[in-house]
Formats: sequence, C-alpha cells, structure tokens
Amino acid sequence: MSYHTCLQCFFFGSTGQLPTPEQQPHCHDNKRGNSDEPKTELNTYRAVHGIIETMNYLVPIAFTAILGCLGAALYSMLKDGRNGKLKTNNMARALAFRVGISCLLFACILIAWKLGYLHPTGIPVGH
Repeated sequence: MSYHTCLQCFFFGSTGQLPTPEQQPHCHDNKRGNSDEPKTELNTYRAVHGIIETMNYLVPIAFTAILGCLGAALYSMLKDGRNGKLKTNNMARALAFRVGISCLLFACILIAWKLGYLHPTGIPVGH
C-alpha cells in the first residue's frame, strides 16, 4: 500500500465505488397524482434543495466576511502605533478571525460534500 493510499484512507475512509445517479423527482408529477415515488423522497429532495439554497447564501457571506477582516487588518496595520500611540492587537485579532471563518467555511463545504449535499460537476480535468 502506497503512502498516498494510506493518507487517503486515513482522511477519507476507505475508497469505494461512487453511487449511480438517481433521477430527481419532478414537482409537477405529484400534482397530477401519477408519480410512482413516495412523498418521503420528495420531502428529502426538498430538504436537500433547501440546504443547497442555504449554501448559496452562506458562501458569499463568508467570503465577504473574509475580505472585511483583511480590510480591517490592513487598516489596523496602517493606523496603529502612529503619533505616539501604543500599538493594539486589532490586526492580529482580525487575521485570526479571518482564519477561523476560512476554516469554518472549508469544514461546512467538506461536511456537505461528505453527506452528499454537494456533488462534483463532472468537468474533466484539463478541458
């Protein structure tokens, strides 16, 4: 077993075959009453769709907060310690907050992918 395979098994568990894609239920099928799918699958589809909608708002807000923290750190770096004033730790606090937001965003995306809420796009590498 190679080093890369050991690391992959350690971080992601054992590698396995990807599941086959499933068709998404159509909302208009249930209105006509000719759907063979139980309502629980439609409720699951709606729940997953709701999580994806939440991610559509969470990611831009997190990136905006990250950029805001970088701006606050730049401002603190330029203004602190001038004209005889003591330096504060505002820059370090803003950068630590930015790192925390970045780690939280990465963890949310990784968890959503691991739970199956996010899927790869299927774009081949190098095309």
